[in-house]
Amino acid sequence: MNKKLLLFISMLLFSFTVEAQTHSNCSCAHYYPTQAQTPDWIGIDKVTDTLYVSSGSSQCSGLKSIDERRSALEARKALTKLLKTEIEIKEENKLFSSNSISNLQFNSTAKITSDQLLKNAKIFERWVDKNNCVVYAGVTINHTDIQKAQAQKKQEAQSKLSAKNNCIKSTGSQADEVKSLLTAKFIQNGFNITDSACDVYYHVKNSIVKSSQNKVFTRLQLEIITHTNKRLWQDHYQGKGISFSKRSTQQLLLIANEDSISLLIEDIIKLKDTPVN
Repeated sequence: MNKKLLLFISMLLFSFTVEAQTHSNCSCAHYYPTQAQTPDWIGIDKVTDTLYVSSGSSQCSGLKSIDERRSALEARKALTKLLKTEIEIKEENKLFSSNSISNLQFNSTAKITSDQLLKNAKIFERWVDKNNCVVYAGVTINHTDIQKAQAQKKQEAQSKLSAKNNCIKSTGSQADEVKSLLTAKFIQNGFNITDSACDVYYHVKNSIVKSSQNKVFTRLQLEIITHTNKRLWQDHYQGKGISFSKRSTQQLLLIANEDSISLLIEDIIKLKDTPVN
């Protein structure tokens, strides 16, 4: 036989042997049908008119269910980053093109949670790199699903107690001071406070229970009612102003009011995400 032919056959057999050995060393090689070449979706983030596409990978463990779960998780993480970037860019463009869009609106609209993403993202293909023993997953989500998720998120946010037109109605001892203190605390904790078109009313009544030279005790009553007269919450909070140095009754009263308001705010924070129709 021709020496050149023998050499060619030997080289061919050697390459087949190396390839077979390489693949046999990868316990994931049998997971999926053999593909002639690397899929074009691997390692590439893509945005079309209708879809967002990304991918993720995981080193082979030999357990198909684990490798698929790990690669899918990495793919969804990559898709989350892609979506966040794309959405923020679009919102920034809106922000610059319209003076009516505030930074607060931008920050709330640009965010999308992983749960919302995972609900609609789909793994459309899987592939194994047999040479490097790596499992890949391709993931996609369409623009419509993202828009639905954003609309749902916006609707949920707008239904929360903190997002409603909240109006504080204060009566009793130092009514104006109490209202001022409450308003500041509510705003600090993300509540929308207004004096008109009220969705929710906070009826607060402050009274002095006991007052002496170095002590003041107050009682702050709270009732939360919707514009449809549905009661959301009712409670009362004791406040105390005590001093062993010389302080005026007015100063002690302020301390007592701040004390009762701090207790009230603890409950209000727990209620802020309550849905209100």
